[in-house]
Amino acid sequence: MIQLNEKTIGWKTTIENPKSDTLVILCHGWRSGPAKIKHLAMFLKKNKFAVYRLNLSTTFGAVSTIVKQTEKQLTEIRFGQDYKKVHFIGHSFGGIITKIILNNNKFANGDKYITLGTPWGGTSLSKKIESKVNFGDDPALFGNGLKLLKIALANRMANPKIKIGLIGGNKPYIDKKSLDNGEEWDGTVPSKSALSLTENVVDRKVVHLNHTELINNTLTGNMILKFFKNGRF
Repeated sequence: MIQLNEKTIGWKTTIENPKSDTLVILCHGWRSGPAKIKHLAMFLKKNKFAVYRLNLSTTFGAVSTIVKQTEKQLTEIRFGQDYKKVHFIGHSFGGIITKIILNNNKFANGDKYITLGTPWGGTSLSKKIESKVNFGDDPALFGNGLKLLKIALANRMANPKIKIGLIGGNKPYIDKKSLDNGEEWDGTVPSKSALSLTENVVDRKVVHLNHTELINNTLTGNMILKFFKNGRF
């Protein structure tokens, strides 16, 4: 069964609260959509940021197509002209997609990049599945998470001035404290994996939230504001 992103069809990508001089670009995760990050978008707008929610077909399709789709959406933003600073936030695999975009595009006035529950070290489930199933050479998001991760980590970001902050969770959805191998996790991504990126990372933080709560909790929102202001959580 093919599952489309929530409210993806007909969603118009626009800059919300465009009069702000600071823009935040949000990238949702796999089998998700811009509606899923509504709480975070509203929080940022309330705190005087302009917000742009990317709309990706991340349930299926080649990564090359998704990247082109993303870059096309971003052409309507006048980087270096309308905004003094541009920040990026990626949730789950949205963080990996954002990294690929940042590898290829310098983005004038790019300043901070935060990932929330992004599996920079992979997940035990993806490793298990991809060791048994060959999803082909073109790393579509449906099954080639590890190939997607490899692409993201293969190159450095085009703008080396962008500072990165990593946030992971350690609260599973069910009453189970850890994965079978003893690692803490947020119910989807191991905490250690979410903190394992090294390039341009200036701070890391684990919070007691599950994978979904990372984008729907005021605690995360306040940490994001602090990182944007001070470069630390």
